[in-house]
Amino acid sequence: MRRSGLTLLLGCLVCAGATAASEPLRTVTMAPNPGYGGGWFHNFFLGEHWRDAWTTQIEVRLLDLDTFDGGLRPDRRGGGMETTNLHFKSANGNTWAFRSVDKDPRQKLLDQDTRNSWIGDLFKDEVSSAQPYGALLVPPLLAAAGVLPAQHQSRPWLLIRTGEAKLEMGEFAGRRAKGYSQGQRLRVALARALVHKPRNLVLDEPTNGLDVLATRNLRELILRLRDAGHAVLFSSHVMQEVTALCDEIVIIGAGRVVARGTPAELNRTVASGSLEDAFVAALERGTDA
Repeated sequence: MRRSGLTLLLGCLVCAGATAASEPLRTVTMAPNPGYGGGWFHNFFLGEHWRDAWTTQIEVRLLDLDTFDGGLRPDRRGGGMETTNLHFKSANGNTWAFRSVDKDPRQKLLDQDTRNSWIGDLFKDEVSSAQPYGALLVPPLLAAAGVLPAQHQSRPWLLIRTGEAKLEMGEFAGRRAKGYSQGQRLRVALARALVHKPRNLVLDEPTNGLDVLATRNLRELILRLRDAGHAVLFSSHVMQEVTALCDEIVIIGAGRVVARGTPAELNRTVASGSLEDAFVAALERGTDA
């Protein structure tokens, strides 16, 4: 049994130098970790635990590091045996701490070979015995019991990083890379390319080997990147996606530029108005020259 998990984060305001700015509410629907689900046989031997809570979809706020509380920058890393905590400073003078809701006790307790075996799977499955939303219950309980006044408490939030939501990586984000499909490997490669927020992207035939749905999702992602201000340069032999995505086209034949222009401009160079015909005609003219 392999457990996959979404990177659902628990965010908490640690130190406020200024009031956090209100953010437009953008959400996605997801489950903390659908991989903890199991049938009666599974539950009988390993326990029912809080599997229903882990596998039930909820609405979660998107975390955009560029805009949240005026923008966040990394401050330091923390965490114990099972989780990783990240602390950020915001442009509004606040300190925020984020940690993953899901845990992984294997990382520091087991060697690599054991982590990758059924023993490691059993260790990971035991996380389902913990209530995933326990941290959210603490502040109201403290306030109700009068232990700590509400004004002195940090109110935790559930969030998911926008990168995973945009790339639709939640289904496999917590799984080892071995066995990924072509589309999943491509999305991981894109995530690695985007992690440092580059202004420019170069993609070499990015839809090669993808199925229809994955190709469509990738095209939508490229359009979102363009709309967000990124310059995207990509090569392709698929005229349909060139027409759908490109603001400007450069046609290269025999190692040199034989034509360039917008899709509309290139279409006007041939009677049929077809970009494919314009592409072939440009290559023929380049060869003749």
